[in-house]
Amino acid sequence: YENYSLKFTIKKLSVKEVSVSSYIAPTISMELIIPNVATTKDNRDFNVVEIDAKAFFETLFTSTVIPDNIIKIGTSAFELCTSLKSISFPSNVTTIPDRMFYRCKALRDIKFPENLKYIRNSAFFDCDNLVMLNFPNTLKQLYYRAFSNCGSLKYISLPEGLETIANEVFINCFNLEKVISKATTTIP
Repeated sequence: YENYSLKFTIKKLSVKEVSVSSYIAPTISMELIIPNVATTKDNRDFNVVEIDAKAFFETLFTSTVIPDNIIKIGTSAFELCTSLKSISFPSNVTTIPDRMFYRCKALRDIKFPENLKYIRNSAFFDCDNLVMLNFPNTLKQLYYRAFSNCGSLKYISLPEGLETIANEVFINCFNLEKVISKATTTIP
């Protein structure tokens, strides 16, 4: 599948659905727009509903727009994307998987999905340019080291419905100035 100058490898999931499993990397930094529909060379259309593990591992994209029909994102999908500055999720994503943005050091702007429930282990580990986190009210669990080593993090707002905060979620976030918590959960 080809979208402008980007060439994607897709994996068939069902008669009408595919996942993005990898792509041919551009040599310049640019915005990644993941398509809603992938059209094959023989003109068959498939809805793009998943992003596979490590699909965009170590790429040069500066921003990413994930389309509304994506419902599942694999582990380490954007790991080591050191140029990535912003990410926007569709509302139906409920889980940010392990190591999704691991060491994405330029990442500073995150628009969390409206229905987010879980942020898994080391999802944003070492994202050094994150300054502020405003979680949606639907967030239930923050897993081990989800935001550890985020050295520029200054402000966190925890929602009322948050049930579990694992150990070391915010370890080595030395510049933290303010944590507002509406949650009744204890921060370890």
